[in-house]
Amino acid sequence: MRLTLRNVVSVLAMITFSVPSFGIEITQPSGIVPWLQNEPNLIAWTFVNGDPSNFSVIINNQNMSVLNGNLVIVAIVKTSDREFNVSNVTLPESPGYRLTFADPLNSNEIFAQSAAFSILPP
Repeated sequence: MRLTLRNVVSVLAMITFSVPSFGIEITQPSGIVPWLQNEPNLIAWTFVNGDPSNFSVIINNQNMSVLNGNLVIVAIVKTSDREFNVSNVTLPESPGYRLTFADPLNSNEIFAQSAAFSILPP
């Protein structure tokens, strides 16, 4: 197969149409609204009809010396709940955390990801 503009456009179209699209958006935490250590912290989101009915909540940090890999905070949350309180966050104080909402049976299927946020002392 010769690499032509037409072939490239065809492949891009197939990729674009094969990637699922979800309307879930994580609104808290955010770059503006941090979490506090040893305090209850809110996870909030919006969704649209047709989004998955539940998901897992995973946290990670871009700095592997702060958090080495992904940590599942909640195994299954109902999408329709719109919010969830995490109590007694004991993760290290640091910027660069992100939440990921993923399929509970396949964490590689990501539904939404938060903006980077910080965990601060109380």
